[in-house]
Amino acid sequence: MKILGYEISKQKKANKGSFIPLTSQGDVLDVMFGIGSQYAKYTTNKQVKEAFDKCPIIPTIITAKNRCFVNGKIEVLNTKDNFLPDSNGWVKLIKKPNPFQTEIQFKSQLYFTLQLYGYAFGIKGRPFGVNDVISSMMILPNELLEIEFNNKLMFGSSPKNNIKSVHLVYEGVRTPINIKELYLFTNLGSTNLFGEYLPTSPLVGLEYPINNIIKSYESAGTIIERRGAFGILSSSANDGIGVTPFDEEQKNQLQQDYKKYGLSKDQFQIIITNLSLNWQQMSMSIKDLMINEEIETRSIEIADRYGYPKYLLGIGDSGTFANVSEAQKFLYHSVIIPEAEHFIEQFNEFLFGESSSIHLAVNFKDVEVLQEDKERRAKARYQMNKALEIEYKSKLITLNEWRVALEYDTIVGGDVYYSEPIKEVPNETTN
Repeated sequence: MKILGYEISKQKKANKGSFIPLTSQGDVLDVMFGIGSQYAKYTTNKQVKEAFDKCPIIPTIITAKNRCFVNGKIEVLNTKDNFLPDSNGWVKLIKKPNPFQTEIQFKSQLYFTLQLYGYAFGIKGRPFGVNDVISSMMILPNELLEIEFNNKLMFGSSPKNNIKSVHLVYEGVRTPINIKELYLFTNLGSTNLFGEYLPTSPLVGLEYPINNIIKSYESAGTIIERRGAFGILSSSANDGIGVTPFDEEQKNQLQQDYKKYGLSKDQFQIIITNLSLNWQQMSMSIKDLMINEEIETRSIEIADRYGYPKYLLGIGDSGTFANVSEAQKFLYHSVIIPEAEHFIEQFNEFLFGESSSIHLAVNFKDVEVLQEDKERRAKARYQMNKALEIEYKSKLITLNEWRVALEYDTIVGGDVYYSEPIKEVPNETTN
């Protein structure tokens, strides 16, 4: 199998040696810092993936944010911020980054990986024997990577400068990756707590909300499957002296028979038995356990970590239309756009290095929810212009003061009032 020109051969067997698989880094940290596993949840790729699979609110939030993120249009610009239809194939590369993905698919994979794990590795592919042309780019799966670092801890050190080697492990085969073609993307706000090898997942610190949601869903499922039945079946037969107990064989048979009854289509709904039974309910209903309320509360806590407004979750009191509209604007202005700007800064460094006559930019000018803000700003600017015009014609402000109020630069000779001609300033260099 080839990934961007890297041949993964089954002839070389994996040998971990001193390499640390990314899926076990959290376990290493537990030993290093003496932290019990119960306090180190969602620090490894495996744990994070498990939270994503079992806690429905996490993929819901990331998917919703991703839909907003991909609305940003990437443009190729020159140093004067002029749009370039194509330059050395950069536009074509952005539109089709590799044979398997479109621009949106590539951005989605990158964004999902960043939002879930806190980091992602991008790799550039080049034509054979050509060093100055990038023909493709791809995001590598975190769970398939083994990374060796120069130092054991990374206090005050950048992960990008501390990577010694990277290997991709696939079906037991360990293939070296050229780290010169790799780039470490980080999520906005990602940190390196306790000197981790790589930035932490946004899920770090959310162990209890995530576990409570998972357990709440498991409890609700069990209650539904078992008809809420958690109690005691006992004999009500009486021989005149006292209650006649079940013998061991009767108890075992009753336990097996009880599993056959319920509300599912493959269960019996009517119990027929020769035994005289009493039932003592010991469980509580979903409503009494307030499982739904627990899920809603913990979901809001997780959404807060991701900057996702609670009014957009669609749970509990979703608020009015005005609240939802303002929440959408907040999501773009305070979360998505800053994340996109952070992403595009890294994308420029990934493709062009520290300096280049070409750079990428991202804009959300076509997003419908933001058009209302533009229209409102345009109306406000129009009203402000009308007010300034009255002041200018009333000789209360000068032409330059009008321009400054609109955040324009002043012009030479513009310090004049209405009906006064603009003063020409002689060229001082003219003799």
